[in-house]
Amino acid sequence: MTSPRAPARLAVLISGNGSNLQAVIDATQAGALPARVVLVVSNRREAYGLVRAACAGIPACAFPFKPYREAGRSRDAYDADLAGIVAGCKPDLVVLAGWMHVLSAAFLDRFPGRILNLHPALPGQFAGTHAIQRAHEAFQRGEITHTGVMVHWVVPEVDAGPVIVEAEVPICPDDTLEDLEARVHATEHRLLVDAIRRKSRTMTQRALLSVYDKTGLIELGQGLTRLGFELVASGGTARVLSRAGLPVTQVDQVTGFSEILGGRVKTLHPAVHGGILARRTPEHLAELSAHGIAPFDVVICNLYPFAATVSRPGVTEADAVEEIDIGGVTLLRAAAKNFESVAVVCDPGDYPAVVAALGSGGIGPDERRRLALKAFRYTATYDAAIATWLTGRVEIGQAFPSVLNLAAERVQTLRYGENPHQHGALYRWAGAPALFEQLLGKELSYNNIIDLDAAWAMPQEFAEPAVAIIKHTNPSGLATAASVVEAYRLALACDPVSAYGSIIATNREGGRDLVEEIGSLFVEVLVAPAYAPDALAWLAEHKKNCRVMLARPGGGDALVIRSVRGGLLVQTPDQVIADESAWRVVTRRAPTLEERRSLAFAWRAVKHVKSNAIVLAQGTATVGVGAGQMNRVDSVYLAARRAGERARDAVMGSDAFFPFADGIEAAAAAGVTACIQPGGSLRDDDAIAAADRTGMAMIFTGERHFRH
Repeated sequence: MTSPRAPARLAVLISGNGSNLQAVIDATQAGALPARVVLVVSNRREAYGLVRAACAGIPACAFPFKPYREAGRSRDAYDADLAGIVAGCKPDLVVLAGWMHVLSAAFLDRFPGRILNLHPALPGQFAGTHAIQRAHEAFQRGEITHTGVMVHWVVPEVDAGPVIVEAEVPICPDDTLEDLEARVHATEHRLLVDAIRRKSRTMTQRALLSVYDKTGLIELGQGLTRLGFELVASGGTARVLSRAGLPVTQVDQVTGFSEILGGRVKTLHPAVHGGILARRTPEHLAELSAHGIAPFDVVICNLYPFAATVSRPGVTEADAVEEIDIGGVTLLRAAAKNFESVAVVCDPGDYPAVVAALGSGGIGPDERRRLALKAFRYTATYDAAIATWLTGRVEIGQAFPSVLNLAAERVQTLRYGENPHQHGALYRWAGAPALFEQLLGKELSYNNIIDLDAAWAMPQEFAEPAVAIIKHTNPSGLATAASVVEAYRLALACDPVSAYGSIIATNREGGRDLVEEIGSLFVEVLVAPAYAPDALAWLAEHKKNCRVMLARPGGGDALVIRSVRGGLLVQTPDQVIADESAWRVVTRRAPTLEERRSLAFAWRAVKHVKSNAIVLAQGTATVGVGAGQMNRVDSVYLAARRAGERARDAVMGSDAFFPFADGIEAAAAAGVTACIQPGGSLRDDDAIAAADRTGMAMIFTGERHFRH
């Protein structure tokens, strides 16, 4: 069952009497030609063909070249303006029926593969003007016995395009020129109608639909059918459309070949891909016609859910392989390659806009390019997911794949980057779920997002209620406690000045008690795994600009990727669980139980501070942080200064070894009683000796936590 075909829209260009135009009008009115003349243009004001058009109620106009010539304007300018007039009626075919003017690329390029011309001669004979007279004279000289008529596609060369139909016209010995003209014109009338009829059969717009995701499919089919499209669909797509009462042609009716191999082969056929890949040139269209293939104007396709399949626990290799789409990817790539002629649609979200554009004059070239780009990105992402999955099964045991297939989709364009003069955008790995949902507040900035990522990681280090207060990816305060409110108080006490304009992260539900404790403090972002309804209500009323983020599980085991000039640096995340049984006490004095508990906290905290990193802690709360200094002793001084009196009896965590004893000596001078560090320096003995001299206990972990 196929869609009803809308009559082809014809724009007819004439220069004179218009008898060929009249033949077309008569055939359309008699129902012998599935077409409708929607515009007649003449380059001569006195052309009688304009009267014929008016009598038939057809819009018509005279558009002579003379005013252009008098104004010193070129043929190209004239042809460009003529093309604009003709394009306004949205023709399927442009018919040159006695048009005495050679058209330039300024016109031809507007209607590729849609302009046909009637010429009173056979192919290769008597190109140009006065063809009948020249044929009659050639007969008189004994050079020919007959002439003819052809209808051909228009190319830049005069009367040289691929022939659609042709017919011989005999020349009798006693023919006058008038006799021969009458016989040729009669053949012209018949042949022109025949050629338009042949091409009109292929002018109905066709859409090919083959989708796994059926979202919006019926509404799309209804919209395309209203616009006169013939719907061609495969398998399950055709069944959905048919059950909805829409006329649809099955793909196997087009190919003449049933689906095989359990549906693995459906659309891989020249009758499908020839119709997609054919450019709208006379040569390609003539070749399609010779093979009985009609072109496709729109391809709607989306793919088997490979990424979703392989993400399911326990999925087998056989299950994964069956979700590798072949035919769909080929359809998308073919249509995207030929975007000049075919609109490719891979996203159901684009269906309404596509139908609206088709109903209001067609999809413009810029939008076709955008749709093609979207399709290529879609297939690239799909292939990347397959390659990544198969890499994990082939390159087993390798820390990094030999080729890194990356695909990310833009989530949003940001107001700017780190600074107002920089542009910024947020991307998410293709197919990955969103790890944060914004519930309240202003739009996130580039810097907010960087800090948010760093902030959320810190409280995840702890099983106890934890709060991190972040500025520029470093903790200005971090603490655990019996309650999230107490953890917040301890974290804030570390550096209340820096907490202004901070990001606050907790690993517990954000309750009303927490948000009221935060109170009037200016906070850029608040992130938690859940929120009490009354807490959200309080935030909405009292902290309208605060960006309130809901964190979702996941996202912690991905590779860490950083761009460098000319490439990428890739590493596994720093997720080593502290093995306290491997820690070594290297000083004469061992830490007390309370010191060891505090050292364990400091060791987890310091890994989230920019190197060179020093953390001073009392109990399970930071009291001083030294971050990002060019030497380690300066980080100690900075942490001790921020801690002030609280440095006395504090413990110290260092992300890397002390290259000299000066850092240990500075900490001891501030009152620090115990230290935890990786060890491994050539001068470890000097650091140990300094700790022993000052009565400090020190643990070597054997692990480093640089964070650049």
